[in-house]
Amino acid sequence: MNRAQKIECFNLFVTALSTGGSLGAVILLARLVGMPKAWAGMALMGLMGLMALGPFIFRNEKGRDRVAFDERDMLIHKRAASAGFIATYVFFLTFCSGLLNSVGLNGQVPSYMLLILLAGGFVVLMLAKALALIIQYGWRNKGEQ
Repeated sequence: MNRAQKIECFNLFVTALSTGGSLGAVILLARLVGMPKAWAGMALMGLMGLMALGPFIFRNEKGRDRVAFDERDMLIHKRAASAGFIATYVFFLTFCSGLLNSVGLNGQVPSYMLLILLAGGFVVLMLAKALALIIQYGWRNKGEQ
């Protein structure tokens, strides 16, 4: 595994941890204190800030005579970013279309739906980008040096 794959695996773990913890907290708080106050469990989505530590945890190895990032890596990162953008755009379109169908043109959108839209969009972006990068690095020949 190279550095980019390790960072994206770490990002996948952090995304799964924060999303699962947040959903678990909302469900638990909904049973304990009721639904309007249960949305405070979404604060656990702040754990996604741990993704900023990935580049510091997986540093470049010093003293090695090899290129850390080349044209192929740049192309893989561009494709992964494009896949993340496309997945997020599809999520936004689907979410907004479903919201429009449920409340209608003259209805009001509950404020917590905007929180779900924002958090869900970020989760979809991180998952799609990380999976696309890991899959693309897995396509290479195993005999490469």
